[in-house]
Amino acid sequence: QHSAIVRGHQVVVEGYELFARGRLWTVFSATNYCGHIGNAGAFLQVDQDLVIWPRTIVPSSISSWLATQYRPPSPPRSSREVRTNFIMQKQSMD
Repeated sequence: QHSAIVRGHQVVVEGYELFARGRLWTVFSATNYCGHIGNAGAFLQVDQDLVIWPRTIVPSSISSWLATQYRPPSPPRSSREVRTNFIMQKQSMD
């Protein structure tokens, strides 16, 4: 018998949410998903007695950080270019 089921990959505002009388956990670790949801993130800490402790990650104001960062966009690649580069890198390692 399972005491808890943990699932992810669904945005929940508080970072985690409990269902089924606390036996089903939904956990989502990405804060401010897609830059506009404003959700918290979370992870679960499990102690040696298998007690689950949720830990919330509060979203920070990342817009000011992003405004000061510059990263040029990645150039688009065709699948042929990616495959050719991979083969060339592999051959140079041999």
